[in-house]
Amino acid sequence: MVSVNLSYKSLRSCLDQLAASKLITIDFEGKRRTVSTTQEGMKAVSLYHSAISSLRQRELGNAYGKYRANRRNRTTSPEH
Repeated sequence: MVSVNLSYKSLRSCLDQLAASKLITIDFEGKRRTVSTTQEGMKAVSLYHSAISSLRQRELGNAYGKYRANRRNRTTSPEH
């Protein structure tokens, strides 16, 4: 069981959208609901993680490029 601060109305809306997109399935067993991720849902999660990883690598690359540029532009006082 996961505990989050999300209203039932918001959660239900999100689950309905994911189910309509066939990213999850919702099975009813009496009063109990079971939410499962479909293969398409797992593919979407994988693509999401790849996209985030790519963005983070780009950020790191940009930060490193800025660091190197600043390092080249620094002037040092000559030692006597």
